[in-house]
Amino acid sequence: LCFLLLITSIVFIAVGNMQFKKIEREFKQIYMQKIVNEIIPGANYNENMGIALNDVYRSGLLKEADRSKSEDLIVGNIDGVNFKTCDLQLLERREHVDSKGHRTITYVPYFTGRFFIFDFNKNFKGNLVVTEASFSKPYGMKKISMESEEFNKKFKTFATDGMTAFYVLTPQIQMKMLELEEFIVERLKSENVNIDSFYVTVQAVKVNVAIKNKAFLA
Repeated sequence: LCFLLLITSIVFIAVGNMQFKKIEREFKQIYMQKIVNEIIPGANYNENMGIALNDVYRSGLLKEADRSKSEDLIVGNIDGVNFKTCDLQLLERREHVDSKGHRTITYVPYFTGRFFIFDFNKNFKGNLVVTEASFSKPYGMKKISMESEEFNKKFKTFATDGMTAFYVLTPQIQMKMLELEEFIVERLKSENVNIDSFYVTVQAVKVNVAIKNKAFLA
């Protein structure tokens, strides 16, 4: 899992300029595959594709959307860990009827950010959710307090059992997650962008990461 956090940092470096500066489509088409390959050799970039919504929903991090948009897919492998990541926006339908009976329908984003899926050869026992945002307790899970007070202040941890949480979230992993969150926040601040929230789930052989930020898909 430490390596997962490293990959997330690497991908942020790879796509930083693409995400946080309004670069023209022509630049993406011509240069982004080369830029991605220089940082993540062998990775594939597709500006028009994203991660399948079924895979996003299967993570348990995000509810199903009425409309969605995804793009800037990167698929690759670093030291045997397969991963894919894309920009993602999920919208919900809202209906308003005014005093004269006129009906207005709008679609409002409830998640805009970057989504990651990491595929490990190792099988994790139990399920785990870590989030720094307000997050309802997932069904079948309980809230877990970790050893690190700093970690508990920053993140909420839910797991099917305490053993799963302490097995996955070792003190080293907790420290790395805090470092990653700080790294991402500082990187976004350098682009005058504020991060909204950071989520992680662990399920079987997959680890899912969602980083919510309104600057994506700008």
